[in-house]
Amino acid sequence: MSMSPAHPIHRYLLWLVLLVIALVVIAFVFGQNLILSVPVASAPDPSASGFPIDAPEPVASDYVDNQHGFQYLVLYTESGFSPETLIIASGETVRFTNGSSRELTLSLTGERPEILGHASYFEYVFPTPGDYVYTDGIDGGMITVK
Repeated sequence: MSMSPAHPIHRYLLWLVLLVIALVVIAFVFGQNLILSVPVASAPDPSASGFPIDAPEPVASDYVDNQHGFQYLVLYTESGFSPETLIIASGETVRFTNGSSRELTLSLTGERPEILGHASYFEYVFPTPGDYVYTDGIDGGMITVK
């Protein structure tokens, strides 16, 4: 009895398995060398920047006290302004933000029009009591300053 040669597909599968094993071994060897050659970053030295080492951690009020931001937000979207009416105190700041996909020409009583692109904003401090109308030429609202 004679032995028949291995089927060609079996030979190809054997070569494929050997090739995959060789690739895994090569990836492991080179991967280990890459990992070993990457320098490890050390933590920055706070004293090198001039920042005091014993400085306390900031608290929420530190952030609020240091921002020169706004107290109220009027958002302009595809469906208009929100809110449409607002009552604030004299000296408070309102931020008008364009959340629509189109350009907004914001008109505010007593001020020159502001052109705001998408995601742009305009802040205004209302110094004196009264009623202030804001509009895009079609839609609008009112801010009452007490």
